[in-house]
Amino acid sequence: ADAAAALGYTLHRLGDEVRAGRQVRRALRLNPDLYEARIFLGHLFYDRGDWEGSLRELEQVPPQEHWDALAVWRLMELKRTLWHVESGDPRLAPWEQRLNELEEMEDPIDRLLADVESRMHATQTNVYLDPSQLELFELHEEGGVDSRMIRLADGHLLRGDWDEIIRQMRDQAGFGHETVQEYMRRLAERWLEQAGVSVPSADPEHFLRAAVEAGLIRLELEE
Repeated sequence: ADAAAALGYTLHRLGDEVRAGRQVRRALRLNPDLYEARIFLGHLFYDRGDWEGSLRELEQVPPQEHWDALAVWRLMELKRTLWHVESGDPRLAPWEQRLNELEEMEDPIDRLLADVESRMHATQTNVYLDPSQLELFELHEEGGVDSRMIRLADGHLLRGDWDEIIRQMRDQAGFGHETVQEYMRRLAERWLEQAGVSVPSADPEHFLRAAVEAGLIRLELEE
């Protein structure tokens, strides 16, 4: 089911909406509780103008399993339009509550970028400068170490090789449906736009090395 859904997402990015929808529906036949795929299908129907189909798919996902604020907003809009319900109607209450919860949640990437911005400001005033990070790179290389430890701005510690760490970052941020390359490109673009930091996204090693050197994340040694 996951493989069929992933193929559907890829076809969608390639502009093949028909085959994308077919693969996502196939994934849902294999696993009806694949909520991410069902929400994706709901968005597909919405974008095509199939309001009933969109509402049918979005409503099958329990409120607490919705992590996409746009999907919840669209579901509520469709209920108001198709069912002629108004704000305050008990049928909208759980969705209104979930939308409020999602809007109050702190985006992991936004939290990371906020920390980056503060670090960049400190760097400009010569307060934050940690050459020991470069020394750690040298120690890893001299020791032939394959596994590394990266600490994110929110305090999470990730272990593994370069590829594994990127996959952990991607999954933790909620972008598990994207490829590693797509996630690196997404994060690099946001770092450049919001923090003015240019990070190459060609491969995990260069991506993480550049992020460490820019102070976006930290490299640590196993104790």
